[in-house]
Amino acid sequence: MNGSDTSGGQRGGLRFFGRMTANLSHEFNNIITIIGEVAGLLDDLLLLAEKGRPLNTEKLKSLSDNVKRQVERGKAVVKHMNFLGHSIDDRSREVDLGVLVENVTNLSKRIAERKGVALAAEPAVEPVVVNCDPFGVMQAVFLCVDAALGAGAVGVPIKIGVRRVEAGAEIAVESAAFEPFGSAEAKLEDAGHLAAQMRAEFASQNEGEKRVAKITFQA
Repeated sequence: MNGSDTSGGQRGGLRFFGRMTANLSHEFNNIITIIGEVAGLLDDLLLLAEKGRPLNTEKLKSLSDNVKRQVERGKAVVKHMNFLGHSIDDRSREVDLGVLVENVTNLSKRIAERKGVALAAEPAVEPVVVNCDPFGVMQAVFLCVDAALGAGAVGVPIKIGVRRVEAGAEIAVESAAFEPFGSAEAKLEDAGHLAAQMRAEFASQNEGEKRVAKITFQA
């Protein structure tokens, strides 16, 4: 790998990290805004109570439940943010691909929803653990998702699955929006910094009516 490839990979990694952190900051902002609105409504209820109006307990419960939902939502955002942040700790380590896919799916959902696309991770039947660069793999999965979103097919769902195969393991990103040839590979040029230990192969394939971009990990 020459210096320009390394530089290009680093820029691609920074673009990915930037998009994910911007997405997370928007999520946090939405949570804070909702909690702020709830606080304003609580102030209104307290003001009315001070003027002698009985407290509306049903309204209070509704507001309390809303705050609890936002707290859980915030915890989930922190969980995914921590996974992303720690993914750069080691260039190569054992990773459960099912957990990785769950995190990158949740990190990417808001981006997909803004384009009217449902993005979902299919639960793994069993833990699929491989030795890889977790940050590079997350980036590669997102670039496959981004390639499908970039095709402009509004409403076409994207599914991400993990499974064991004879050669080792694979992550499959399925979307009918993929162009028959090259749409995922072009995007994946940004993932050139993947750790050598991963030995990944990328290929957009037609499987019957399905179009799939696969990231394969050799045993």
